[in-house]
Amino acid sequence: MTAPHFHAHYAHWPKRLPKRIDPPQTALPHNLLVSAERFGAKTALAFLGAEFSYDQLLDKVERLATWLVSVGVNKGDRVILCMQNCPQLVMAHWAILRANAVVVPVKLSFIMGFHCIAKVFITSGSQLLWWYSSSSPSSWSFTALPRYLSPVAD
Repeated sequence: MTAPHFHAHYAHWPKRLPKRIDPPQTALPHNLLVSAERFGAKTALAFLGAEFSYDQLLDKVERLATWLVSVGVNKGDRVILCMQNCPQLVMAHWAILRANAVVVPVKLSFIMGFHCIAKVFITSGSQLLWWYSSSSPSSWSFTALPRYLSPVAD
């Protein structure tokens, strides 16, 4: 039974908006495939003067997803994604989903040393840490560190 106050906010709900949303029947990576088919050469990402089309985004995502699988990421594995806001963050996020893994987003400023990294790594049950930090757009790259840490005491 639903608590009486659960739907109390409906009294203030905008009439033009549905009170229920049915999730799509497709997975997010499939939606990217459909978008690339529909919009191909149109811009999917724009960042600091660099533009990536849907076709380019899909190509990068497919390559990165293939790489993830090649380094041992399996369906359902958790992958920590720790990056600045940049196109590579979007590409990595989509690639993790495309590899049928689970994204564990971690804000870059949260990571303040090995102990914090180890704690997040252990408590999330992640299999991989995908880390990127650079202030120079010309040095964008991806680095992965396979799981090697043991539990860390508080």
